[in-house]
Amino acid sequence: MASPTPDEIICFHCQQSAEKFLKGFLVLHGIVPPRTHDLTHLLEMCENRESEFASLISKCSFLNRYAVTVRYSYELQITTDDMKTAIQYAKDVKEFVLKLVKK
Repeated sequence: MASPTPDEIICFHCQQSAEKFLKGFLVLHGIVPPRTHDLTHLLEMCENRESEFASLISKCSFLNRYAVTVRYSYELQITTDDMKTAIQYAKDVKEFVLKLVKK
């Protein structure tokens, strides 16, 4: 089994970043987040508090595929374009959450 490529590692960390921002939003609002890496589930929980989170569904769905799979299964064929998209989507989640927190 080959080691993950830098693009795969970056995509994994982008997913992790989005996960932490969603969980941070939940904690800020007194909600204990579940032990999951599923961004769509976390996003749904955030949506229950703030409906604007619905705008992130496609980005979180994209990032979701890089959760744990990348670390433990090296069968994904991740391209540099995938990596660039993952970075942008992670930034989008970060900026979205920070904007709501600063309201």
